[in-house]
Amino acid sequence: MKRCILLLFMIVLVCPNGRALLPDSDPKLENALLWEISGRGLNGSSFLFAVRSTLDSSFLGRVDRFYTTFHTIEQVAVEVNMLNLDPKSLAAVKESCVMKVTSLGASVMPLDTTYEMLYNPSELAFVKSLLEPSVPSYFRYTPYDNAVSYWRSMEPAKRYKAPSTSVGTGLDLHIMNLARNNSKKLTGLLTDKQFLSFDNALKSPYVLQESLKAQALGLLLMLKEGDEINRLPAQIDSLYRKQQLGELNVPIDRLILRVRETLADIPDNGLKKAYTTAIMEHFNGYYGMDSQQRVTKWMERIPSLVKKNRTLIAVDARYVIGTTGLINQLRKYGYSVTPVK
Repeated sequence: MKRCILLLFMIVLVCPNGRALLPDSDPKLENALLWEISGRGLNGSSFLFAVRSTLDSSFLGRVDRFYTTFHTIEQVAVEVNMLNLDPKSLAAVKESCVMKVTSLGASVMPLDTTYEMLYNPSELAFVKSLLEPSVPSYFRYTPYDNAVSYWRSMEPAKRYKAPSTSVGTGLDLHIMNLARNNSKKLTGLLTDKQFLSFDNALKSPYVLQESLKAQALGLLLMLKEGDEINRLPAQIDSLYRKQQLGELNVPIDRLILRVRETLADIPDNGLKKAYTTAIMEHFNGYYGMDSQQRVTKWMERIPSLVKKNRTLIAVDARYVIGTTGLINQLRKYGYSVTPVK
């Protein structure tokens, strides 16, 4: 997935409804990754853990009271129970992910399209000034392919190296194995069918290739804001490792504002509408359900889970924060959600 990491971040950031993904007025959260869920008639406390799936298992030892809390619960609830997923289905998911990435190759620009048709003169001059030294044959290839090539040509110090992960690896999988090895119940907040239908990268992020105009705007944005976009995941990693969950949206919000200002300065020229449409198609296709819909789906199950068993809910940190995040939604349901310290 390293080939498309930069475009994936751009997709989330410049989405016209992006603040629906990162809400307008985020509730102020204390800095903690582990939260206690109580009240609303529960017989015993359940817990919520914000996961960063790319980290390895050793990180859990740095989270205060994680293991002592883990031994008090009876059940672990994750987004999808990968350990019970049909091996053939999981293999198909992995194979599809690999095929879609490796089959991209170099996408040649259609013969009836030129960069002069995609950019106005000032934009074209800017794009050429950066691509000609690093991607001399840029005019032969689509904007998407040039974005990937330019990203690869960046100095290693400026280029974020994504951790090598695939479907069902990382901190989330370790927590699942921890549950199994300690005889805890393990359940998915999504069914296998929902996961395989909506949430498994089979609907991959290459919707952007369907519109050259959309790609052209994406390339322009990457050339203007590539350094800042590439710094974002490292900033999020740093905040997460410091367990500063309440600050997680700060660099994201800052970059969203910067990208929106850059977009506002770019003449429309018919590109913006095509690009934003492609972004929405991508986001809905790649994630299946947007973050609010996903959390809403989870909340259909969570009350019954925590009522029957003391449960540790372990999901990605981005679904925990914000107005539509699990902490705020649990509080709206009447639960008390407080940091474990």
